[in-house]
Amino acid sequence: MPRPDHDQLRSSLRALRTRAAHLLAEPDSAAVAARTRFLTDVGHLLDTTLDQRATLDGIVGLAVPEMAELAILDLVDDEGRLLGSGVARSADPALADRLLELRSTSPLDPAGSHPIAIAARTGTVQYIRDVTHEHLRSFAADDAHFRGMSALGYSSAIAAPLIARGRIRGVLTLLHFGDLRYDAKDVQMVSEVAGRAALALDNARLFAELGEARAQQEAILAAIGQSVTAQDRDGRLLFANQAAASILGAASPAELLTWTPEDFGSRFTVTDEHGRPIALDDYPGTRLFHGLDPEPLLVRSVEHATGRILWSQVSATAVHDEDGEVVMTVTVSDDVTAVKGAEAAQRFLASASKLLGSSLDVETTLSRAAATAVPQLADWCRVDLLDEHERLVPAALAHPEDAPDEHVRLARGTARLDRADPRSPWHVIDRGRPIVINDIPGMLRDSGLGDERQVALANTLDLRSIAIVPMTAGERTVGILTLATGRSGRRIDAPEVALAMELGRRAGMAVDHARV
Repeated sequence: MPRPDHDQLRSSLRALRTRAAHLLAEPDSAAVAARTRFLTDVGHLLDTTLDQRATLDGIVGLAVPEMAELAILDLVDDEGRLLGSGVARSADPALADRLLELRSTSPLDPAGSHPIAIAARTGTVQYIRDVTHEHLRSFAADDAHFRGMSALGYSSAIAAPLIARGRIRGVLTLLHFGDLRYDAKDVQMVSEVAGRAALALDNARLFAELGEARAQQEAILAAIGQSVTAQDRDGRLLFANQAAASILGAASPAELLTWTPEDFGSRFTVTDEHGRPIALDDYPGTRLFHGLDPEPLLVRSVEHATGRILWSQVSATAVHDEDGEVVMTVTVSDDVTAVKGAEAAQRFLASASKLLGSSLDVETTLSRAAATAVPQLADWCRVDLLDEHERLVPAALAHPEDAPDEHVRLARGTARLDRADPRSPWHVIDRGRPIVINDIPGMLRDSGLGDERQVALANTLDLRSIAIVPMTAGERTVGILTLATGRSGRRIDAPEVALAMELGRRAGMAVDHARV
């Protein structure tokens, strides 16, 4: 994420280092060396942190002991009100603790004459070379405050306002004790440091607000039903909401962020609506990185592990940096599976009715019924017809174009049917209800529905799902349709079963008409 006011921060750092180089050219002395070290350290701080608390701690921490025995940074809110001590640091930790305790019992009066209050109101540096009891008495809130400040033993003080973007963000106060005194060069140095510190503090505040805004946005995105993701130029995910994780089968958005483009390729077969493969470069988000203005893309995804079919309408928006370069793209995917399923169902049934009604030959009608189901509903479809002796006779088979001849021959073979087995096709014939089985090899072994060759065939084809539905003509069952999926990875679920049932009804009526 781009840092707030990054260029301004860099520019200020360069100015700070130029000032440090100028100081090094002055006559060598411990004071000049201390100021230079302080400026260099502050410059490093400004360049390396955007955490507000770390910035506060760092500023006062660097001031002690290089420039002060005690340093305080008081914050000012957007209304110009003094919020009290943000943080204090001292060479002797007990001094900082005593100051903070004094602040809690005797808060500063924002309208009073304390140098910190004046600096916060006016935006001007307050400098007291020699702090006397008269000074302390003049801006003490009460007697307890006066006694506390006297006990601390201030000898010299500078209170510099932190001004950023025209607003006073706080006051940095440095204090000497004993015989040490600040001079005009110290005032100038602290003023410069306060300016840089103000910028760092303001950037840290902006960064914190940006983080809060992002957290709120992510909470909103997590709650919406659409899949929302953000990705970089290499296709790596930078953000994903819960809807995206749920749709893609990840346990959480955090898990989804660990997936690589290769992971997606191994989990899904992705095509367009015409069955053409979709590459990473074809997605709207990737095309935006190439300077193109892509149209929304309709995507069909088949999950290998479960066979789920997902339809998504994918669109993307570019996010630019300050130079106008695309740094990431945000992709929104609308789940249109239900819509596409309804459209496909309507087309399927219309096509099936046209094919089944165009012939009065029983064999042709059954071949067309099987062909209608492949590949729209399944990879394999077998039709068995009841003859006059109430025997199921293989009548038609539709299969993948690349299926080996041996597999096709085995699929055409006559199966042994156990009428007592509830998973047998006789269950469909007797009750007129479909059966759906996912563990096909196990079903064949346990039910005796198939012989050893057919069990081997099921294993060879890696068959995943099977659905057997009745072919009916009015109240009569005239045969069955057996649908199976294999290497495509699809499962036959409720929508496919519903279409297969309707296909069986229309095929049964067509067969009955052909027989008449």
